[in-house]
Amino acid sequence: MQIRVAVDGHEIQLGASALAALIGSLPDDDESLAEVFHELAQSSIAAVRAAVASKAVISEETVATLASDSSPE
Repeated sequence: MQIRVAVDGHEIQLGASALAALIGSLPDDDESLAEVFHELAQSSIAAVRAAVASKAVISEETVATLASDSSPE
């Protein structure tokens, strides 16, 4: 999974820690982000999955995805 941010036509790719921080800064109660959180819950980066797990508006499907995570960290 690659996450890119575009700023005035310039595109940058976010690293794992920046992506986890960005997820952490997103609102916990914005239901419109549930699908984004579900996609991010499938990341290979443990810090990203952990950031998603802290959100209040994740779907039951996302919870199931995170619960089946084989990496306890």
